[in-house]
Amino acid sequence: SICDYIILVKAGKKRRKVLLKEKNPQFSEDEINLRIEGQYLKIEPSKAHFVIDNNGSLEDLQKKVDEILIRIEDAREKI
Repeated sequence: SICDYIILVKAGKKRRKVLLKEKNPQFSEDEINLRIEGQYLKIEPSKAHFVIDNNGSLEDLQKKVDEILIRIEDAREKI
């Protein structure tokens, strides 16, 4: 009730490790694994209005976000 839309962004464990290592090259493998395990949230995809698979490139992610923004803007214009 506090937000208009829920957007779930999913990425596989391998992809999340790569992203975390890129942002924090000083982290050891153990530190990365601890952070990955701490990121796990139990969100039912059926409760999300949109689900983004973030296992591709940054450009793929941006394209998916742009598509969702267009759909949200279109929905608001119809109200």
